[in-house]
Amino acid sequence: MAYCREINTSGFVIEKSTNGLAFDAIGTVAAKGKSSNNYDFMAAPTNSPVNYYRLKMTDRDGRFTYSNSLRINNNATEDAALSVFPNPAKDQISVSGLSGKGQIRILDTRGKLFNLINTNAQTLTIDISKYAVGLYILQYITEQETISQKLMKQ
Repeated sequence: MAYCREINTSGFVIEKSTNGLAFDAIGTVAAKGKSSNNYDFMAAPTNSPVNYYRLKMTDRDGRFTYSNSLRINNNATEDAALSVFPNPAKDQISVSGLSGKGQIRILDTRGKLFNLINTNAQTLTIDISKYAVGLYILQYITEQETISQKLMKQ
């Protein structure tokens, strides 16, 4: 993942899509202009079973680039097989309902990767005690699908 140093950066447009192809702007955030920043944006709730999010990063001269898209699966029945407990959690989580060979990724809401675990297990315990308090995305990736769930660290 490349990190922006925000040289000549004007701001960021948060974009959302239900199909991963056609994106609509849902909000903007002005750049802070420093080399390392944290930004927050809360998207409105949605009824779509799957949403994609990306950032449009705009420079002061009008040029822009896009971040990679992040797929969020909101369908409770589709995610019912994957269980993350407890959630919210302080020190560790148990992930069950894994179908065998796959990959667990834990990312912050900016897309920064905090943990990457290759697994063949059906249940897994993950230490999150060193993570900062906040919201994370847990992704379970197999050859057939990617399931994403929100994870709250207390």
